[in-house]
Amino acid sequence: VYFRKEFKKSFGATPTDYIKKVRIDNAKALLSTAMYSVSRVAAMCGFDSISYFSYEFKRITGQTPGGYMKQFEK
Repeated sequence: VYFRKEFKKSFGATPTDYIKKVRIDNAKALLSTAMYSVSRVAAMCGFDSISYFSYEFKRITGQTPGGYMKQFEK
């Protein structure tokens, strides 16, 4: 409990939320290359479920993983 309080005070998020944000940031970087499928990116970023990955990605970024990736396709 103490660690969680201090972490949130320092980083502005709980450890779990912080880890999710880092994973989503990594996913954004991978999706921007358009080299991998959305399901492959989800697995590479530590998400076991594509639906949970899509849910969290949209919750954090405001757009779907596929929609985000289409911005970078040539």
